[in-house]
Amino acid sequence: MKAQLKCSNCGAEISNLSFSWGRKQWLWFIPFMVIIILIPIIMNYAIRGGKQDFRVDLVIKDTDRRFNNGTIEILGIIENHGKVNWKNIVVQADLYGKNQKFLDHLSCNACADILPGGSEHFKITSKEFPQARWTAINDMKVKVSDAYHSNY
Repeated sequence: MKAQLKCSNCGAEISNLSFSWGRKQWLWFIPFMVIIILIPIIMNYAIRGGKQDFRVDLVIKDTDRRFNNGTIEILGIIENHGKVNWKNIVVQADLYGKNQKFLDHLSCNACADILPGGSEHFKITSKEFPQARWTAINDMKVKVSDAYHSNY
């Protein structure tokens, strides 16, 4: 005995029977895959706290300057108050004279990476610095002018 399947509407015999989905039924898979791809990106953003700004995270403390035989040295400490590991840090010192007149701009690269909650010493050195310019310095503003971090 051979099983036969007939259409309940018209009574015709059904010879081919398929249990697969058609093209439209596979469309539900597209939003599912988009969500699967976006979940790690969203989680990483949430864990890291979003966009980081080195101007807020990196703070300069305890700056000092000294002059010896035509060489100026500016010393200080960089503290990381953020949540990410900062690297390629550039420290900039702007020197001002009387009436906040700009005199000079010095910078250096801090070689070490600074972990969250950590600190690192830096030293900006400039050789052949004139004695007259050293005596004219009334004010000094030291800041972090650039830094980089990576989530990966």
